[in-house]
Amino acid sequence: FAYLKEIHEDGVYWLNVVLLTKEDLAAFFASDVPPERVRQFFCFGLSLGRILDAPGGAPCVSAVLQLIEEFEYWMAGSTAQGMKWMMARAAQEPYATTPHVRNPDEPVKAGIYRFQNEVAYEHLFLPDVGIELDYFEVVISLCETLALVYNKFLEEDCYSNLFVFDALLRMDAKVKHHVINLLAKEFTELSMKVAEEEMQSLRGKP
Repeated sequence: FAYLKEIHEDGVYWLNVVLLTKEDLAAFFASDVPPERVRQFFCFGLSLGRILDAPGGAPCVSAVLQLIEEFEYWMAGSTAQGMKWMMARAAQEPYATTPHVRNPDEPVKAGIYRFQNEVAYEHLFLPDVGIELDYFEVVISLCETLALVYNKFLEEDCYSNLFVFDALLRMDAKVKHHVINLLAKEFTELSMKVAEEEMQSLRGKP
């Protein structure tokens, strides 16, 4: 997370090979990054920040896993949402749907809940944003928050309990999919483009 944060702050040599300046990133984001991503990352980071008050270890793993489940539902298309809606469990109240005291001998589960005819989000926070969000600042803040959240996974029960460790691995894979791998793929594509332009510039010189 620190490396991704540094890239968005100042620009660095991607994988110590190609220099990506902040101007390169700004131009790439303006032309190639879907405009809805800034709000998606903003809401994800804001929701993670609210989980920082939760106890470390298993409760935090469970909360983040549930948040990602809700985040994926929110981002999904209507068809995928419809399928998840059909499998959603009924909630007795619009919030606080998952048990806060779990059985250590049972798997850590996450799922979509519905209260009446609405999805009951426990951890996903979707505020109305009346200002234009800065993509750089949003990603930097998200990386900082993720680093703080991952520090809460250093508790012993994250590794001594098989079910919690399995949930941690599943959660980590989803974070990589939605944030790390996504950004890394784009930086790799951008670095290849920058390197090609530099090579063409050198060939054009006498």
